[in-house]
Amino acid sequence: QERRIEDVMGESSERKTKVEELEGELKELMGMLESEREAMKGLKEEYEKVMEAMRRNDEVLKEKKGVEEDFKRQLKEIRETLQDERNRWKLKNEQLTKDLLAKDAEVANLEQDRQLSKIEHEQAIQTMQDEMENHRADFTSQRQNMV
Repeated sequence: QERRIEDVMGESSERKTKVEELEGELKELMGMLESEREAMKGLKEEYEKVMEAMRRNDEVLKEKKGVEEDFKRQLKEIRETLQDERNRWKLKNEQLTKDLLAKDAEVANLEQDRQLSKIEHEQAIQTMQDEMENHRADFTSQRQNMV
């Protein structure tokens, strides 16, 4: 029985040692688990920060896309306005060119009329001078006949 007690005591001691080893391993595993939990907590916080940054970036991107769309719309409107303005200036320029050509033609006609009037005036003066010369000659001849 003593031997049996010693064997039981030995087994008990071995089991106690094994339990102590297992408790040590358990504490180590629990420490590792706690470290893993802390690491997971840190990763979760980092993940949340990254997700929040992504949400903010998405909002900024949406805002920038909205601004870009506004700029594109404004650019399109400006281009259309410029095209309309270009067309108006083109039509106005064509009209002014037509008006200028008409005025040039009118000036040319007036100049031609002026030249004709000048010629007629000069002819009228010449005719009057000729008539005066004829009257003078007649007068001179009558005077000589009278004397």
